[in-house]
Amino acid sequence: MHKMALDERRSINGFWMRLGIEARKLKAIFMEPKQVGLSIADRPTYIFPILLILVLLILCNLLTVDIQARDFINKRFNSDPVFQENLQRNLVYSIWRTRIGLKFFGIFLTSAFLFYAARVYNENFRFKTSLSIFVWSEVIRMSGYFITALLVYLTKDPNCTISLALFMPRDSLMFIWLDAFNLFFLWEILAMGAILAVIMKLKAMRGLASSAIILGGCNVLFIMTYIFINNPT
Repeated sequence: MHKMALDERRSINGFWMRLGIEARKLKAIFMEPKQVGLSIADRPTYIFPILLILVLLILCNLLTVDIQARDFINKRFNSDPVFQENLQRNLVYSIWRTRIGLKFFGIFLTSAFLFYAARVYNENFRFKTSLSIFVWSEVIRMSGYFITALLVYLTKDPNCTISLALFMPRDSLMFIWLDAFNLFFLWEILAMGAILAVIMKLKAMRGLASSAIILGGCNVLFIMTYIFINNPT
């Protein structure tokens, strides 16, 4: 009985110790990504950042989905209140499902690209490591999404942005492109480049170039998919 109590206490202490380590990595990813790279090289972890991404995504949806759905409905010509109510309910569900589904599909796809690219340099490179690298870097971009969601909620403007797209017409292609390549996305490229340089033992510029190619390429792919879905002609 005494041994079971000791084991339980050690388990609880181990949990809080691990949580403290993850919290320090969360702080470091913004200002000292090399330290995160050293930690991932020693022990790849991805559960904490994935949960954090999910929480931020849920908060972003709670802040913005109703505003964006209402804006979409207001642009339609049908003024029937029953029709509008049903449309808003369906839109809200669709936005929630699509955003969460696409985000985690994007995490898997980008991690897979990183994994196969890294295998060129190191055949022992593991998918768990690539997943850990990407999700820790992605926390930066999700922070930008959360700030944007707060602005949308406060201004009630569904097209609110913290990028250079602010100076572009809201319905233009340039708005879509500039909004996707915002400050937090560039920050994510820098952070992941520093992590790759540490883990792959690359020069800083080579790590940055690898990060830019992988993240930039995936971002372009997702933007083109978005444009095609919304403007198939």
